[in-house]
Amino acid sequence: MRTARILSIFACLTLSRVTILFPEPPLEGAALMSVSKTQSPPSSRRIAIESEMRMRANRYLAEKELTVDYYRIGRRLAFPLGFERIPQPVLPVPGIPDYPWEIWMAWEIEERLNSLGWAAEWFKDATAAREAGRELEALAGWPDFTPNGRLDLCLGHTARILCQAHRQWNWLKPQTRETVALALDRLVAQATPWVETKYGQVSSAPTVLDSPDPRSQVHNIPFIGLIGVALAANTRGNSVAPRLNDKIEVLLDVLMSLRRQGYSEAVAYDGYLMDFLSCWIQSLPAEAGKSTLRRHNLGSFLNESYMLGAPGEVAAVAEIADVEPGRGTCLNAGPGLCGRMPWRASAN
Repeated sequence: MRTARILSIFACLTLSRVTILFPEPPLEGAALMSVSKTQSPPSSRRIAIESEMRMRANRYLAEKELTVDYYRIGRRLAFPLGFERIPQPVLPVPGIPDYPWEIWMAWEIEERLNSLGWAAEWFKDATAAREAGRELEALAGWPDFTPNGRLDLCLGHTARILCQAHRQWNWLKPQTRETVALALDRLVAQATPWVETKYGQVSSAPTVLDSPDPRSQVHNIPFIGLIGVALAANTRGNSVAPRLNDKIEVLLDVLMSLRRQGYSEAVAYDGYLMDFLSCWIQSLPAEAGKSTLRRHNLGSFLNESYMLGAPGEVAAVAEIADVEPGRGTCLNAGPGLCGRMPWRASAN
């Protein structure tokens, strides 16, 4: 596996956001990212991205199983494609009795479906569309969208996969789109009690900041799960969407306040959370998204993440604390945020 593994969602955002820049003056104190004088022109970057996406789609079409690399424990496992519920391998992992198999699995499913789905969208690839549609219908039929019964990463990724398919893939057959829509409704209904369990008392940033452990409220795992539920609710216009969005706004206020005091989950997980926040902002009505961007210094948040990448290999981040090799989550967030910032910016 290449160290600098840029996820296919980054390619999708890059192409769709390359010209969407708000023509408003910079905010006071906003840090602008510079544009390299040696940067390749947009046309050559687009060709390179399309070539990469075709290659990934073809590779996934050739695979007969979903192969997941559990690199932390030195195992690679293969699962049948289009499984009807989240598998839980019965394999001992010393020191971790309940290993989170579903997290790495969700990452690989998202990478696979992004590659196939966007190949179908951009290149009218009928084979990719047929396979992605089949696997999407299987995923939409899962009885549970996480095996853990709480807000977590698996829930967040599953919601994002289904939301992207429903909102952005025009090639979906009407029956598949309806199946995905019903799955999103069911996901929101399933997860709403978990939101209340974790965040039911979250009403204002000062209240959270005065609590004994405010950092636990913005930890990436439940926060990403919450964002996934909000994505699903926003996509479907669910009546709980405003309440979910309000909670994310409060938690974002808390997060930015804590960051001003030096709080961080280190480069990989700051980028991970920012990746999901950028998707959530895109799911909001245009004016609400602009308002959120004006309120928070997300440019600083982004700079602190991507600037820890190695020169010329930005996905190879400094291994400070807990780092997932080559995931480059700050890269995923970058195009989505830069395309909507109320100041003109472009990543190198």
